[in-house]
Amino acid sequence: MSHTTNTATPMPGLAQLSLISQQYIGNPGGTLREAREHSPVFYLETMGCWVYTRYTDVREALMDFETYSNKTLAAAPVPPEYQQRVPTNFFAKSFNAMDPPAHNPVRKVGHSGFSNDRLAPFEEPITEAANDIIDGFIAKGHCELMHDFCHELSHRVITAFLGLPSSDIPRLKQLADDLPRVFTDHMTPMPEAEKLQRWQRVADLRDYFRGIIQERR
Repeated sequence: MSHTTNTATPMPGLAQLSLISQQYIGNPGGTLREAREHSPVFYLETMGCWVYTRYTDVREALMDFETYSNKTLAAAPVPPEYQQRVPTNFFAKSFNAMDPPAHNPVRKVGHSGFSNDRLAPFEEPITEAANDIIDGFIAKGHCELMHDFCHELSHRVITAFLGLPSSDIPRLKQLADDLPRVFTDHMTPMPEAEKLQRWQRVADLRDYFRGIIQERR
């Protein structure tokens, strides 16, 4: 694959970058601009991965699954304490950890749930949810778009799609925070206490969803 780069070693300001830190996630723009200008492709030793920052390179990498595999995400280990409740291949079955052709039939099944006919009944409740969220911050005249609107709307839509009660939203928000960390623990290890707390919540929520599936079947 062709790409523009002057060295595999990042400039000093990027060497300790953490792609999962709240500092980076909250404001990645400046870091990415610096990387695109000085180190558009570099190896991030702290996370054991390559970082691509220019659109052309990123697009080529995403399309070239034979060279750039998602399977590293399947390597996230399940702690021994939870292997009776969570299969050791738990992450290998995730969309995020699959490459074509195994990814294709799973993706096709997922897409079937988002046809126009399936989505049409949700148009009105989604519009109402969006307006309700906006009403919560409109008096301030501003909001933090991702946190205050996008994430809130996403969780409301997900619970509506899955037919879950709105009381489950806090658990889904916590899951959205826990999963990326347990996914990447083998790259950036967590303190043991934090790891066990997060896995406890993941295991509990997995049991909860298994119960819902069994009930609906």
